[in-house]
Amino acid sequence: MSTLHIQLLGGFDARFESGERVSLPTRKAEAMLAYLALSPESVRTRGQLAGLLWSDRAEPQARSSLRQALAALRRSLKANGVSFLTSDGENIRLDPDALSVDVSEFEQLAANGSNGNLARADRLYQGDFLDGFIVRDPAFSDWLDLERARLHQLAIDTADRLLAGLLQEGKRDPAIAAARRLLSLDPLRESAYRTLMRLYAKQDQRGLAAREFERCRDVLRTQLCIEPAPATRRLYEEIIRMDGDGSSGNGERPFVTGPLPLPSKPSVAVLPFTNLSGDPDQSYLSDGLTEDVITDLSRFGSLFVIGPQSSLALKDRTAGLAQTARELGVEYLVEGSVRKVGETLRVTVQLIDPSTQYRLWAERFDRPFAEIFEIQDEIVGNIACSLSVNIEQARARRTRRLPKESLEAYDLCLRAKQGILAHTAEGFAGARDLLQAALELDPEFAPAWVWLAVLYEKDAYFVPGLDPCRSLDMAHGCAEKAMALDRTLAMAYACLSWVHLNRSDFRLARSFLDHATELAPHEPEVLVYRAYVLAYLGELDAAMETAAYSWRMNPFYTDLYIDAASMVHFMSESYHDYLELALQVKAPMADNLAWVAAAYAHLGDEETARHHAEAFLDRFGSIWAGNPSAGPRDFVRWVVEVSNPFARDEDRLRLKQGLELAGLPT
Repeated sequence: MSTLHIQLLGGFDARFESGERVSLPTRKAEAMLAYLALSPESVRTRGQLAGLLWSDRAEPQARSSLRQALAALRRSLKANGVSFLTSDGENIRLDPDALSVDVSEFEQLAANGSNGNLARADRLYQGDFLDGFIVRDPAFSDWLDLERARLHQLAIDTADRLLAGLLQEGKRDPAIAAARRLLSLDPLRESAYRTLMRLYAKQDQRGLAAREFERCRDVLRTQLCIEPAPATRRLYEEIIRMDGDGSSGNGERPFVTGPLPLPSKPSVAVLPFTNLSGDPDQSYLSDGLTEDVITDLSRFGSLFVIGPQSSLALKDRTAGLAQTARELGVEYLVEGSVRKVGETLRVTVQLIDPSTQYRLWAERFDRPFAEIFEIQDEIVGNIACSLSVNIEQARARRTRRLPKESLEAYDLCLRAKQGILAHTAEGFAGARDLLQAALELDPEFAPAWVWLAVLYEKDAYFVPGLDPCRSLDMAHGCAEKAMALDRTLAMAYACLSWVHLNRSDFRLARSFLDHATELAPHEPEVLVYRAYVLAYLGELDAAMETAAYSWRMNPFYTDLYIDAASMVHFMSESYHDYLELALQVKAPMADNLAWVAAAYAHLGDEETARHHAEAFLDRFGSIWAGNPSAGPRDFVRWVVEVSNPFARDEDRLRLKQGLELAGLPT
């Protein structure tokens, strides 16, 4: 079969297998081909293409332009009678089996994680996605900016992981080249300058090391108006103090790199899972599980995770846990084992603080061996999610007693996050102060902007009476700021999904939600958003599936998952099932009392319904921040129309009727 080769990194180029360039008549035809080639497995609709490339035109004109462009594209792509473009009514796609796309290969190599694959991925990244490519349509420009930022960040992560792997293998010259490559992609990465300084010092090239410090200082001053970190300056001073008489007995310089500096984020290395099955041929399973856990953990933006190549290199280690952690420059280690017991595969995992040898978390997973490949994703996701939560909580406990002034932006943000997840007015107030302090230290710290967005979004529940439009606008602005700083931050997309849900733009709400899930499929906070948004959109089966999955995956936020699942039962008019779940919530929010009252009322239990209705009015009145003269009717209106953004009128009406039956004024 003839193959179509498409280059999207560093510019645009499309060629047939013969080497002949595909001649496309217009830039929008090229843009359409690039859009289809980026995800060749996906089917696109004519409506999507028209909205992407002719968003400034009325639909009839946009559809007409699309038909002309498709016809031209189809003619251009025919080679030896083969058409690479297929259409089925509304659906358009390229034949994925006949394509070779550099972005697809780049992403696959980057995901594999071995040093060889990372090096090949790094070479494939010839420049920004569709570099220099301009199509004058706002929708296409937005899509292009999003994908360009995503792939640029993946290139940075790839170069970073390659550098770590080369350092682990002791390959100095390739590591120097990798560090320079990383700085070409991310000139503000101070840790890469320090790595170069160490490598040059080990080669007795103090002049080059000093120049790297000067380059780092100049870049930081010019672009951020800040000085290098104390660790960078200390390293520089140590290097320039070296003299020609400082040789050690074996002829090496006394300069040593010492333990790797700890990243600002909680850092973890997954040690190779031990094969306890007694069958060496089963080691592929333990190695594969190790790599999968590392890959999934790496998708949590809140963690720094050592790559699989470095982790698997420790398979036959003899060093103790504390030394291993120092060599890798991490705070925490994960150990695991895989054993076949009869027809069951048993996987055990534990999270360890190597400085104290304390086991922070341990779990065992028993699954039928015959089903292992079908459920491996579930095991990996469960492990990754539980580890992420426990690592963050361990880091939070470590910093809880420290004064705010001594913490860096990340730790301030982490402490704020713990306050938000407590779901109390005091927790929210404290979180806001901590986030402001984090942003004073680092105005471009994206996670702080995300959690500020979350705080504004929670005003409808925890500070009712404030202007909801202003709260949404503030949340939208904070989430957009976070996204501009870090396009890979899944929570930014989740927050924007909630904003658009409340603005009744349900298509955008679903789109942002899907993107958040794609970036972080196991992240607890993203799963919370997904369960609620799907429920309010009326996708009840999907909402229940998400809530159940979240509940099983993560035992730390059960109130939220239970609440989301109970809402599904209420919307399905299964009021007994609703109450069975809703009454398990340990710390119900004020408007939960209204839902419970409505459920009892629908079941005909008038006395219990009125009891909960009165409790709702008392509780809601105590947190009301709006007009002091507001009363029960205002409280009920807020619950029905503001704090619960139903997409379906029947769901809103069902709650309203239940509240009326419970004796509340609507």
